[in-house]
Amino acid sequence: MIEARIHLPTPPGPARQEFLEMLAEVLVRSNHDWATREVEDGREPHCCIACVRPRIRYTPPPGAAAGQRCQNFWPAPAVIQRGQATCLDAAAYDAGMARWEGKDAYVAFEDINGRDFHAVAVIDGKRVDSAQKLIDGMEKERTKKWA
Repeated sequence: MIEARIHLPTPPGPARQEFLEMLAEVLVRSNHDWATREVEDGREPHCCIACVRPRIRYTPPPGAAAGQRCQNFWPAPAVIQRGQATCLDAAAYDAGMARWEGKDAYVAFEDINGRDFHAVAVIDGKRVDSAQKLIDGMEKERTKKWA
């Protein structure tokens, strides 16, 4: 296996969103291919990021306001191993698994403040906020501990 690290500056302005979506497509395809290999090896991948056990925790990436200059894009096996995911990692996981199930799926980026974006999965035309599903699961776990 070869691990590729590519540092690509994103273009300014409106082209940035399209550029990020092209990069996310590589991750979605990688996750789809990983799911296929898992099944070929006799394992069943989890259908969505919120279903992975032990639970994956949401970790927000530092935004542009925090001086972020670089962001990692983690494929499904690394997300599971690390136990954490950004909105992009979570959306790409869900989109990859949805494709593996034969659905039309991709990652879309929503502009937050003109500098930062939030990644969501779009599955069969429906917006899925995979990061919010992780946050909701984390909140349920936290409230169980205090109950």
